[in-house]
Amino acid sequence: MSLPVAIVLGIMFVPIYACFWAFIFRWENNRRVKRNNFEPMTKKSFYVLLLVHAVSAILMVISAIYISYFS
Repeated sequence: MSLPVAIVLGIMFVPIYACFWAFIFRWENNRRVKRNNFEPMTKKSFYVLLLVHAVSAILMVISAIYISYFS
């Protein structure tokens, strides 16, 4: 696989990864709200969680490309 293809796949991976894990965390929070007396997740906290997962996905993609092509 060439470097441009790896970069394009990495760009596609970032939003999928971030949305998936943010959705899982929100789903778990909503489940806890129904069972216990927890406060529901606000939109701001959801977007912060989405941003954190996006940054972690970017770091994973950069490290995978670095390990694959520049080691």
